[in-house]
Amino acid sequence: MDLFVANRGQPDQLYRNNADGTFSDVAPEVGIDYPQNEFPANSEGVAWGDYDNDGDADLFLANLSRTNPLYRNDGDGTFIEVTRDSGIILDRKSIGASWADLDNDGDLDLHVTTVESPNLLYINNGNGTFSNEGDPFKHKQRGRRSRQQQRRSHRRL
Repeated sequence: MDLFVANRGQPDQLYRNNADGTFSDVAPEVGIDYPQNEFPANSEGVAWGDYDNDGDADLFLANLSRTNPLYRNDGDGTFIEVTRDSGIILDRKSIGASWADLDNDGDLDLHVTTVESPNLLYINNGNGTFSNEGDPFKHKQRGRRSRQQQRRSHRRL
């Protein structure tokens, strides 16, 4: 099992298990490295899920710097940043995210917890793109309370 570390204020790290009791940081090599991407390193939350149903885990980062990247796993150990192509245009400070099949159509949808504005639900269109459905829970809590509400809401599913 590998390990991803969201390092608020510093580059994020992806530690690949070397199968000998050690780990190596491979974030720069696999495409999850802020210096080579346009997204500043201010990650707060990490959500792994296979949104494109190709059998490997993709990565969404909830980011306090108002840009929240989505990385598609290419299946060969590398990731491609697909945020704009996916339709997830999220310029809000975010602190958490969760994948779940909220509309029961067989693919993962994305719920994002934000700090200064309502949370957002992105419904997976099944073709690599998402539709912004706004705040599905219509509550006014933000920040820490919002994160707690997100956990309670997902337990009901």
